[in-house]
Amino acid sequence: MNTFLQFGIKYIMKINDFSNIYKRYTMKYLLSIVALLFSLTINAKAFHQSFGTDNFYKAKTSLNFVRFDIEGTRAKVFPADVLGMAKRFSIKINIKKDIVNTAEVRFKVEDLDTDLAIRNKRMRAFCFNYEKYPEVIIKAKNYFRLKAKSQNVKAVMIVKGREKPIMLKLNSYKNGKKLYLKGSSQVSLSELEIPNPSTFFNKVNDKVDISFSASIDL
Repeated sequence: MNTFLQFGIKYIMKINDFSNIYKRYTMKYLLSIVALLFSLTINAKAFHQSFGTDNFYKAKTSLNFVRFDIEGTRAKVFPADVLGMAKRFSIKINIKKDIVNTAEVRFKVEDLDTDLAIRNKRMRAFCFNYEKYPEVIIKAKNYFRLKAKSQNVKAVMIVKGREKPIMLKLNSYKNGKKLYLKGSSQVSLSELEIPNPSTFFNKVNDKVDISFSASIDL
């Protein structure tokens, strides 16, 4: 047989062997991922808790909160910083041992209060179109471990029916029958496609600092 032909046949056989090995390891890898995801969901426990206060000041001083801070660009001339508090919100979390599989924070736009009725009305209608899109949701996309040390977790923020990627800094830990969850993120109004609520006398930045904290009964 021609030497070149023999080399070609051996080369093809090696490619086939490599392809079979690759397929086997790829299948094992996929199966291991499926097994991991299944292990995270089986015997997991779900917790759903609501928090609420009557007014802005109680929400501002509560240990359980969702808040939005926007810096005013005319702070030296007019006090223009804006603090928004969600007077009512809920947290849903799914845990197995020390791993959080899913976590989400949600609140109704009508419960978002900036301590100024005129601004609240404009923000709810103009910025959020709350009659059509009544809720805002922050949802972790990846599972994460319970630990007091801060960790970055990919998440999404669902505003006006649109899902936008954000990055959360999370602290979470258990203490007795309580689970403590704290998170923060800086988002952009323009990236979230939320109209800037600035007026002529009250200009605010595009960046918004979001933070939340909750103690959940286990």
